[in-house]
Amino acid sequence: MNQNAPAPSSAPVDVMAAIKASGLQLGALVEYDGRTVESPEGPYFVPGGRGRLRDVWTGAGQVIARVEFEDGDNDAPLLADVRPATTLVYKKSSELTEGDIVREDGMRVRLESLDFGRGSHPDRSVYSWTGTVLNMDEVREAGHVPLSFLCTWKSGGVIDRQDVWTVQGNDFVTRAVEAPVEEPAAPRG
Repeated sequence: MNQNAPAPSSAPVDVMAAIKASGLQLGALVEYDGRTVESPEGPYFVPGGRGRLRDVWTGAGQVIARVEFEDGDNDAPLLADVRPATTLVYKKSSELTEGDIVREDGMRVRLESLDFGRGSHPDRSVYSWTGTVLNMDEVREAGHVPLSFLCTWKSGGVIDRQDVWTVQGNDFVTRAVEAPVEEPAAPRG
C-alpha cells in the first residue's frame, strides 16, 4: 500500500485548491515513483512514470492525476505523489546541500544532515550525509538494497527508522542529483 497516500475521507475535496497547492499546471511534464496499490486480488506494484499532466479529479476522497506518457498510455497516481519532471546534474561531495535529492542504487535519497569528517589524508575531507529514501515502494519491489541496510536502531534492538540511507564520499566522488527540467516557455499568440 502507498504509505504516503492519505486515508480516504468523506469530506468534500477541493480539486482546484489541490491543483494550486501542487504548483503544477495541466500539460506540465511530471514524474512520480512506483507505488503499491490495493485491489480485490491483493496488493500489486505499479511502476513509476513520466509524462504530461492531462487531468485531475477526485475519487474515494483523494485527488487523482491522469498522466499521459509519450506513447499515449496513461496512469492515475495521486496528485500528491506527482512532482515536476527532473533531470540529473552531477555534483562533487563538497557541493551537495541539504534538500538535494541524490540518485543512488535505484533510490531517491533526500539529504538531511551532514556529518563532516576528515579522511586519512589531511586535504581530503569526507562528507557523510544522512537522508530519507523517498521511493521505498520501488526499493522494496526491486530489492535495490537489503532492507536491513535502511534501518537505524534504538537501544535494546528496537528499529527507529526504516527509510534511512547514508550518502558519503570525498571530492573524488560525484553524485547524480535531481534538478528541475527547464521546459521552453509556451509561445504567445
